[in-house]
Amino acid sequence: MKNIFDLTGKVALITGASSGLGVQMAKAIASNGADVAIVARREDKLNAVKAEIEKFGVKCYVHKCDVQKIDEIKQTVADVEKYFGKIDILCNNAGIGLFDKLKINLMKFGRQ
Repeated sequence: MKNIFDLTGKVALITGASSGLGVQMAKAIASNGADVAIVARREDKLNAVKAEIEKFGVKCYVHKCDVQKIDEIKQTVADVEKYFGKIDILCNNAGIGLFDKLKINLMKFGRQ
């Protein structure tokens, strides 16, 4: 049976790839043959992830980007397309935690 998860020849861009689910998604996609561009704010952590991903025999491109900044997103996409020639898969994993702000707002209304 053919490997239904064969991603050989594909390019994936994964945001939030310096920790947690982003790292695991990047590894899973790479382990199935795709080259990956890993993106996050912490470039030092991305470089550590890159070393792990390259063990799968695929290319890994690191790009520092804060996805809260539109100009950085546009530049990242342009740079990844220039490096790999295309993007086939987007895993938009980056996020921010607003729990403290939410809790403060709820407290204003007598809720916790």
